[in-house]
Amino acid sequence: LDVTIQAQVLDLLAEQQLKVGDAANAYITRKAHQALDKELSIDMAARKISALEGKLERERALASTDPLTGFANHEGFVQALQAAWNASLTEGQDTSVVYVQAIGADDKKLLTKAKLKRCVRLLRTITREGDTVGQLDRDSLGLVLPGLGMGNDLNERMVRLVALGLIPERREPSLRFRIVATSARTFGKPIHDIDSELRLFLNTSEPWTRKPIHYIPKHAAKDRSGFANSDAMNALWNQALDAQRADQSTQP
Repeated sequence: LDVTIQAQVLDLLAEQQLKVGDAANAYITRKAHQALDKELSIDMAARKISALEGKLERERALASTDPLTGFANHEGFVQALQAAWNASLTEGQDTSVVYVQAIGADDKKLLTKAKLKRCVRLLRTITREGDTVGQLDRDSLGLVLPGLGMGNDLNERMVRLVALGLIPERREPSLRFRIVATSARTFGKPIHDIDSELRLFLNTSEPWTRKPIHYIPKHAAKDRSGFANSDAMNALWNQALDAQRADQSTQP
């Protein structure tokens, strides 16, 4: 029975015992009632604590999340990066860190609502549960990809993002992405240097038309299947574009 109902039953039982003159058993029943009251108080306190913890957890989540996109804000991104980086050092799994800059047809970097809306949708197609996407500032986004090192899997995700951004869609702007990536194993510097190093590549004046994806260090990408080569990159773009168009043609 529910604790509250049990308490009511014991209360009625004690009253009946007193009416028939059974004081000894009424006393025992009252003691059981008091013990139940104590249990009920502990249960109510535990529920209040659980509700408070849930509220605090939701508040912490809201404090580290951008309300428009559902992505992590800068503070949440930094926390996720630190946790994944530490796991790479202690557990032996690699973690990739990616900075993404979206440039519209107007050649402006600023993430307007329309650009951000499309970025949100496209980034969700290349990330997994457990990955973190965060808005770093007004014109760039960051990705933390635990368990994913430098290699073909990472590159295919980035190429797919670039290719999908180039496909024009009704009522949504096409996007040219500039991407720079590194990983805990290949970066070779302390974690606090990541932000400045990746932003340096994003802010370079060198045109990225042929090579929108850069890796730090360069050999980390080039040593794996040669996909840092622009011809190989273009071939992968074409594959991604063909696959996307095929998917769209089969949709009703």
